[in-house]
Amino acid sequence: MAIPVSPRTCPGHLHLSALCEMLKIDEGPAAQIQADHRGDWADELIPDGGCAPTRRRGRFIPTIGPGSLLDGVADVALVAASGDPALAVAISKSAWDRARREQERTNLPSAEAVRQRFGLAWPRIVELALTDRSQRTKLLGQWDGSHFAGWGPPGPEEARRALKAVTIRLGHVPAPFEYDEGARVIEAESRRRRTGRPLLLPRSVYIVNEFKSWRAALQAADIELIPSPAGPERPPTLVDALNQFVEEVGLLPTSGYFLEWCRRKDIPTARLGGGWAGVVADLRRQRAARGAPTPDCATSASNLPPLPTPAPRVRRMTCRHSREAIIASLRRYGELHLPPGDMSRQKHYLAACRKDPNLIWPSGLARHGRFHDLCLEAGIE
Repeated sequence: MAIPVSPRTCPGHLHLSALCEMLKIDEGPAAQIQADHRGDWADELIPDGGCAPTRRRGRFIPTIGPGSLLDGVADVALVAASGDPALAVAISKSAWDRARREQERTNLPSAEAVRQRFGLAWPRIVELALTDRSQRTKLLGQWDGSHFAGWGPPGPEEARRALKAVTIRLGHVPAPFEYDEGARVIEAESRRRRTGRPLLLPRSVYIVNEFKSWRAALQAADIELIPSPAGPERPPTLVDALNQFVEEVGLLPTSGYFLEWCRRKDIPTARLGGGWAGVVADLRRQRAARGAPTPDCATSASNLPPLPTPAPRVRRMTCRHSREAIIASLRRYGELHLPPGDMSRQKHYLAACRKDPNLIWPSGLARHGRFHDLCLEAGIE
């Protein structure tokens, strides 16, 4: 049976609306997998008559990570071009293969094998390789056809179905980057089928542009929104703490007495950037606005009440992880969460942290260097 495809649909790909019409179901693959959020969605993508078992093709089996492979492509191209990036980016496959042999880089596959592995045209492979590691995934995102594919009038409904299906599969309301990861997994599963065109799903960039906000898109997909938990309580400012003192004591203190009072009360204080006079002036303005009086002048420390007994201090410093712990966390991420052959991405790592409590959050990585450099040290690039 012919599958109806919009004239603006990307050739060689199948959109969800066409699939749903073919399967004669109302909510697309989302309805097919409600019984098992962890089920293999690829089993539901194509009718039984068109399914075929996944097979391993006789292609290059990667022995090095995609980041290291691209580094090798760049090294060979730059040496062949005498270090000139403008000449290196224009190197052909045959010239690169010849340079690889001359440089005895036997650990690298042929140019065609590299092209097949990444699924990109050779000029883009070289451009990607010559791009800084930290910018490669961003460049791949810009090349992603699902961002700007001609979805046409069915686009909003296509996005609604895809968002609902990914949400059901994940089992929780996704953030935009989590949705994109889920969409990529679904597309990859559909590509492993020998028959039928692979799915192409809209990305969060298109969805936000179409529905004006991520929250509006979730509501349009009939996804129940869970209220966000309250964030940590904001520490008081110096003006807040000084107002608390005036309310409790009824006097205006000197700066030295006040800072010691804050220390004993375990109230965090910042440097007096604008000077003590500025803090007192802000206090007077705030209290005057609500009709509360403020003492005209400060009282000397000898006439103020005795300082309170020091309160137990609460540790507010975030845990600083060692470099060894960071590298171990990234290796765990590479072994358990990063699909084979995929490039590590900080947003993907963050999504893995949400599921795996043994991973260190990205905020703990920053003091040790760039994410992609740490991944390279951990051997997952």
